[in-house]
Amino acid sequence: MKQLHLIYRHFVKIIFLLLIVGFIFNSCRKDYYLPVAEVDLKDTVYFAADLIPIFTVECSSVNNCHGSGEQTPELTAENAYNNLMNLGYVETDTAKAEESALYKAINSSSSPMPPDGKMGADKIGKILAWIKQGALNN
Repeated sequence: MKQLHLIYRHFVKIIFLLLIVGFIFNSCRKDYYLPVAEVDLKDTVYFAADLIPIFTVECSSVNNCHGSGEQTPELTAENAYNNLMNLGYVETDTAKAEESALYKAINSSSSPMPPDGKMGADKIGKILAWIKQGALNN
């Protein structure tokens, strides 16, 4: 009976240890950012002409997540630029464009934006090129 009790205690310890190890490995998650379509930086990407249509289709009108009065940042044509810049979604150091919260959100492998499916590499490439070109309100 005493041996059975010792076996049971060791079994409980082993299960407890396995649970702890499982929680540790499960909590260590790294998000991977996939390569995007290369956009020639010589070709100017315009916020109004190139990015507003992307934000309208992908972010603010289809599922209305980032429409007027919805989730931050509001990405409507009237407010997108100011929200992205003033709320810190765009890295102003062009050498660190890939570190922008906007770029990370749209290029995330674990929880991409939009939530119903990652936008195309060409669109992500345009947004990244715009950031690398200085994120101008043009």
